[in-house]
Amino acid sequence: MIVTFHAGGDVGFKAPFHSDPERLNKLCDLFPKTTFVFAHMGGYDMWDEGADTYKYHDNMYLDTSIINTVSIIN
Repeated sequence: MIVTFHAGGDVGFKAPFHSDPERLNKLCDLFPKTTFVFAHMGGYDMWDEGADTYKYHDNMYLDTSIINTVSIIN
């Protein structure tokens, strides 16, 4: 089974968000036989946190949907 999660912030909701990179890392650790796909490169509007927080997991994939490249460049 492949499980897909929204990852990061969400323009439709206010913080706190519960799909930040640290929590998603824990999911990969807790369920090593489950394949996870985390949307928005692993954290919409949490680009720096994701780059600094994610560790390598065999069961983790990041998708490229709805990426705001202006935030990454600025």
